[in-house]
Amino acid sequence: TVIDDPDGSGYLMIAERDEITGELCSSGLRVGDADPAKIGIPKHLNPSSEAVKVACGAFCEADEYGNPPASARGNGNQRHLSMRQLSLEENNNRRQLIATNKKLKNLVILMQFSDHRGRSLPSVSQYNELFNGSGPSASAP
Repeated sequence: TVIDDPDGSGYLMIAERDEITGELCSSGLRVGDADPAKIGIPKHLNPSSEAVKVACGAFCEADEYGNPPASARGNGNQRHLSMRQLSLEENNNRRQLIATNKKLKNLVILMQFSDHRGRSLPSVSQYNELFNGSGPSASAP
């Protein structure tokens, strides 16, 4: 198993498993400089299952019905459903904005880039209607 050199040298390095974290890390040997088998590094080395669980978080956990993680099921449709379910859970856990009777104040900075000089721009009243109107209109559908 090889990984990119974490020092950023651009070399591929022979990977070994960190005994504490279970993650793959550099053995300090460049590919081609040593035979991994001769120094006791097995072929096809992977991170430990605990390290994978830490890296992928909730996606690796069983759902509320006890179904195994999507990656263990091997079915693309099930994986898609689990990702969709996870996305819904994330949306439900996000901070919700509470509607108040106060006005929302936004700063809008209008810009015209140099390569758009030939384009016609909306009028001030159209911008006002777009940003301050109470709903859709003819100029701001």
